[in-house]
Amino acid sequence: MDLTLSPNEQAFRDQLRAWLAENHPGEEPTGDEAGFEFRVVCQKKLHAAGYAGVSWPEQFGGRGATLIEQAIYGEEMARAMAPS
Repeated sequence: MDLTLSPNEQAFRDQLRAWLAENHPGEEPTGDEAGFEFRVVCQKKLHAAGYAGVSWPEQFGGRGATLIEQAIYGEEMARAMAPS
């Protein structure tokens, strides 16, 4: 089984990795209220960049990502230890 990423998949990974490097929010604060506000800000940034709802169809505001792109998204978010 060949698990090599296609050029489009590799480009998606590279773009997401670069975006995360520039926009990583840092460590999540402790406390319910501070943690909630932190996640709201993170989700707004992800949405503005087109990374929220990656599996949703485009007509509903998502990215329409393939299964491989969804896996890449999960891997990169975990690698960066970013809230998703």
